[in-house]
Amino acid sequence: MLTPGAYAHSISLSPRAGDLHTPFRFTGRGWQPRGVVSWQYFASTRATTAFRSGRFRDGANGRFRFTWSDTALGLTHRMCFTQLDTRFARAAGTPRARRFRRCENFYVAPPSAYYNPSAGAPGDVFVLIASGFPPGRTLQVTVRGPDGPQPSDSYTMTTATRGGFSLPGPFGPIFTPRGGAAFQRSAANSGPGLYTADISEPRSNLVAYASLRLTR
Repeated sequence: MLTPGAYAHSISLSPRAGDLHTPFRFTGRGWQPRGVVSWQYFASTRATTAFRSGRFRDGANGRFRFTWSDTALGLTHRMCFTQLDTRFARAAGTPRARRFRRCENFYVAPPSAYYNPSAGAPGDVFVLIASGFPPGRTLQVTVRGPDGPQPSDSYTMTTATRGGFSLPGPFGPIFTPRGGAAFQRSAANSGPGLYTADISEPRSNLVAYASLRLTR
């Protein structure tokens, strides 16, 4: 029989950071085979009360895989797993089981966007790339220049329902992930300065921003 200290009750997590579409995979090893494992989800690392919880039985080899996706963006969350392991009671010849708790933190990023390239001259081709929005949604894009809040350009783009390469152009095909979008445009001669795109999805109220600089 293995000694009690041989049971690691370990948790590994991959990835540790992602966006709205990321499946976070928690893998447990060295837990009591076919034992009950309780899980507790905390919406932030400061929370003291679990927002959601549940339980399951791990496998005959003491391993399990738990997958989680999150819609609370811009926060670091915590997932904890707990088990009362009766192997320790049997090994010690006592009726007392031992409680194990293992936790991992993970970050869910809000939508993001950027221009490629981030600077250039009038007539140059720029590609606006956004990611982290719900799939199959219409994004409203409003570009404002250095002269104030008056829009200098506006258009829409639709987020992808699955990842793939698209938008062939001077930069070659661009990979657009699920929930992402790309839009190609030539810069008008609107004057030098910083131009900022406001990208919004009205149904979810999610927003992202991207900036480019015209040099002349």
